[in-house]
Amino acid sequence: MTPTDRTKDKRQTTRNAPDPAIGRSPFLFVAFALLLLLGETGRAAAADPRWQLAIAATTALRTPILGVEDSPGWSAGLEYRASRRIGVELDVLGNRIEDGIEIDFFGAELDVKQSFQATWLLSRLNVHFTPDSRVDLVAGPVLGHLGTGDLTLSARSQIPGEPAVVEKERFKAKGGIAAGAHLRLDIRLGQGRSFLTAGATYVRSRVEVAEQPDSEPRSFDFDPLIVHLGYSVRF
Repeated sequence: MTPTDRTKDKRQTTRNAPDPAIGRSPFLFVAFALLLLLGETGRAAAADPRWQLAIAATTALRTPILGVEDSPGWSAGLEYRASRRIGVELDVLGNRIEDGIEIDFFGAELDVKQSFQATWLLSRLNVHFTPDSRVDLVAGPVLGHLGTGDLTLSARSQIPGEPAVVEKERFKAKGGIAAGAHLRLDIRLGQGRSFLTAGATYVRSRVEVAEQPDSEPRSFDFDPLIVHLGYSVRF
């Protein structure tokens, strides 16, 4: 093969090579986490992995639908710590999102509410900034999936002297990829391995709602700030 042929082959290979930017975004988080884990595992003391199991009560503090209303929920997570400072965590969070608006116009009342069930399956890269302190500060990125139930829209109207009128409708809703960041404090209880855990997770995604079976679904940004307070144990 002549030098000219080799040059042609290289050019052809370059043209046929896939664009590395295509589809790589969802995998940057995983690749970054694996690199950190491999590096930290090599530095960690021989075979001393640490696990942390946590359960907590949660509240979604901000939603962009009709208004802002606290939405209570729950969370459960399991973290594997490859070293003192680096860990990966898998979490499940569930919140009943309820928002609404009330209008009172010269005695005539209108109350509009909409709600849906939101369930997140999230992976977290945890960086422990103060692992040897009584209060462990943890932060990192979050990536996962948002699942939703049907969106329920209810409207209640009442005119003075007339009975109240209530109407309800249900629409199919669909979530998708969720990404964000989190911050938490693990506060050691006594001298054992039990902790009071408190923190916040900001997670952003989009929700599609089909108003009619044959209509084009509308979508909106859904980016609650979820705060939690709970209990965790390391083993």
